Amino acid sequence: GEVGASVSCAANGTRWLHEWKVDVAKGDPVVLKKLINRDWKTGEPVSVYDLDDYEERWGYVYNMFHRQYMHSMLKDSALEEKGEGTPARLVVNHKCKNVDVEAGTITFDNGVTA
Repeated sequence: GEVGASVSCAANGTRWLHEWKVDVAKGDPVVLKKLINRDWKTGEPVSVYDLDDYEERWGYVYNMFHRQYMHSMLKDSALEEKGEGTPARLVVNHKCKNVDVEAGTITFDNGVTA
C-alpha cells in the first residue's frame, strides 16, 4: 500500500474548497500532472496516467496537499472572522461519550454538554 503524508484532492474536492471560499494557496498544493504507479520493490513505473487535460475535462485541477498544510488551511478557514457565517470554535480535550440525535446534544467524558 501507499504510505505518506500526501492528501489527494481531485476536481470535486478542489471545487468544494473553492465554493467554501477556502484559501487553497495556504495549503501550498502541488498540481498533479501524471499519476504514476511504481513497483514497490524496484521503483519502476507500472502504469502512467497523463493528466494534461484534467482541468479542461473536469473544471478544476487535481491538487495534492501535505496533510499538515491541508489541516492548517482548513482550520484557518473555519476559524477566521472574515467570510460568511459564524466562525467555528476549536475545542480540544473533549472525548465524545454520547450523541443524542433526537435532542441535538453531545455529552463529553469531562461532563460538558453541547
